[in-house]
Amino acid sequence: MVLQNNTASSTVPNGNPTVTSSKRTQALLKHLWERRVIYSALSFVLLIFTGVLCYRYSQFTHLLNLGQHLFPHQPGPCFNIPGVLFGAEDLELISTGLVFISTGLKFNTDPESIPWKDRHGQILLFDFKASTKGALPLTLEWKHQNNFNPHGLGSWANGDGTYSLFVVNHLEEESVVERFTFALQQPGVLKHEETTRSHSFHLLSDVAATGSKSFYYTNSFRNRDGGIFQKIELKFSMSWGSVGHCMRHACGKVVGGLRIPSGIAMSANKKMVYISHIGEESIEVYEIVEHHYLQQKQVWPVETAINNINVDPLTGDLWTGGTSVFYKSLIHTYDPSFPCPSQVLHFKLRDGKIIKMREVYSEDGNRFVSLSTSALYYDNKLLIGSAFSRAAMCEVLYTW
Repeated sequence: MVLQNNTASSTVPNGNPTVTSSKRTQALLKHLWERRVIYSALSFVLLIFTGVLCYRYSQFTHLLNLGQHLFPHQPGPCFNIPGVLFGAEDLELISTGLVFISTGLKFNTDPESIPWKDRHGQILLFDFKASTKGALPLTLEWKHQNNFNPHGLGSWANGDGTYSLFVVNHLEEESVVERFTFALQQPGVLKHEETTRSHSFHLLSDVAATGSKSFYYTNSFRNRDGGIFQKIELKFSMSWGSVGHCMRHACGKVVGGLRIPSGIAMSANKKMVYISHIGEESIEVYEIVEHHYLQQKQVWPVETAINNINVDPLTGDLWTGGTSVFYKSLIHTYDPSFPCPSQVLHFKLRDGKIIKMREVYSEDGNRFVSLSTSALYYDNKLLIGSAFSRAAMCEVLYTW
């Protein structure tokens, strides 16, 4: 029997054990380094994302106006307008001293719950020349008047004694714009003409007429359901609001990247557009350029949440309603019995741009108006509208 030398014939399959161990160590270190790089990159991205969210949320908390102090005052004697119980969210003045008032708005809530179920959308008519008579409801010649939840208003004089009235209407599933005709010879009636729908409509707030069948509009939010996505958009200060223009049902965005744009109005000479930018606490001034696009010319900080804008047809001055304590308006929107401060600002203009502003009216929401949303001036009188409750009129005794 021949015995073989197993020791001599034995080999290491992968070569030198020391070399192999070194390669494995290098591979392990490389793998750990790659994981560290990936984790570091993800941590950096997460840090940036968290920082952006914190910054956005800080903008929201600034907007809430926590700890804001009020200094109540009024420009003269005031009284509540008879006939207005469920809001005067927007006011639209026509040249004869008549004012259209949108009332009965139901917003971000169950429309059948208390205190909303007894509210019905209407357009009221108020005459500055007969202010003691109060505001009277107009008869709507429209088969869908029971599905009417009016918000912002805009009007256009057609030159034949009639006016086109545009009304933002919040339906259950969408926001649309209704167009009515108002005739001075039949002052108690609004005749419905058409409904404008568009994929560019999200949560509409206001309209400004540019013709008998055309208008600008504001989308305050990208999400209109009042649910979690809209709350994210609000609380993280997302700039998803926009302004658009419609002409004969052809609608499209003309300004984007806005944070809660609300009121919109055109200058008396139809060359400028004014937008209240709630999220930035400012009024933005735009020049109308080709194809109804808008070119920004001025940003005027107001440090308060202003809503609708009205232009004095004689002087071109701007009048706005709003609140200096925004967080109370969020509560008031769901519970109108909760008082919310009201404020009216007056802006002087030169060459279409703002040169100075003054607070004309301020209260805590327990006297005449809770959450003012609109104001207009006519013949030394100030009419103040609210989102969900009463309207008031004041004599204006001050001068600049």
